[in-house]
Amino acid sequence: MKNEHTQAINAITAEMEDILKFGKRAENTISTYKTYAVPYLEYCFDTLGISPCESSEKDVRSFLSCIQADRDLDDRTINNAISSIHFLFVSVLNLPWNKYKVPFLTFDEYVPFVPTKEEMEAFLSAVPDLKRKAMFIIMYATGLRVSEVCTLRYGDIIKSKRRIHVAPSKRRKERFVEMPQACIDAIIQYAGTLRPEARRSLNTESWLFPKQHSLDAPIYTNFIIDYISSIEKLLGWEHRFTSHTFRRAFATHNYLDANLTMEEIQSALGHDNLSTTRLYVRAGASALQKHHHNSIEGMNL
Repeated sequence: MKNEHTQAINAITAEMEDILKFGKRAENTISTYKTYAVPYLEYCFDTLGISPCESSEKDVRSFLSCIQADRDLDDRTINNAISSIHFLFVSVLNLPWNKYKVPFLTFDEYVPFVPTKEEMEAFLSAVPDLKRKAMFIIMYATGLRVSEVCTLRYGDIIKSKRRIHVAPSKRRKERFVEMPQACIDAIIQYAGTLRPEARRSLNTESWLFPKQHSLDAPIYTNFIIDYISSIEKLLGWEHRFTSHTFRRAFATHNYLDANLTMEEIQSALGHDNLSTTRLYVRAGASALQKHHHNSIEGMNL
């Protein structure tokens, strides 16, 4: 590739990244956009012999067909690529975009795994490490994301009101979530395993779940994700659980058991739109193959 082409690609990529950061997009979103945008820019220069500013939707279709064949990508991944290049076209290259000329691909709808309550109980009961067990219990009992649990501080646990304070982040609002007694019990059990000198140094700003050998930083989410697989192996299960499984199970189980309304689940999960929460619950109910009974069923007519 010519040096001027490399410079042009770097300039376009830098502008795209600047726009995305200004829009407060997450780092993984920015990385995904670059994953497909950069190869497309290279494709224009090297394969088509044109400037990206001269490209069209036809060129995009050609590029997508090439990478799908070369990399054996599924249709869902190609749709991610379409979103990335669409953003590149409209926001950076200032080119027109006709969505009918680069349509999203259709594919079989993914049904997420949601464990039964019995499977969730078996999983939680099999966790020997009280620190990680407390984290899993909080995730299942409250619907918190694994990243939110990892960054909890002692001051976020409001025991008197049985609530957990979830601090705001770049893209998420501050919220308070109800905390069942099981969470309090799990935290107390875990705290009892701390060394006396560690307990004496704790304050409201201390990390609730710090790194293994340092109290000054929260535990990494990857340690929790890897540990999930080890518990499945211990139980002799195939690998189906992820860190998000607990969040889905919280929403599905509490709705099907009528413990919480859809609006209460939305508040706990921190969703901006109720429609997102409905998708969670419906997908979970489908995965468990459970159905709500109509009120007329069971009547002696």
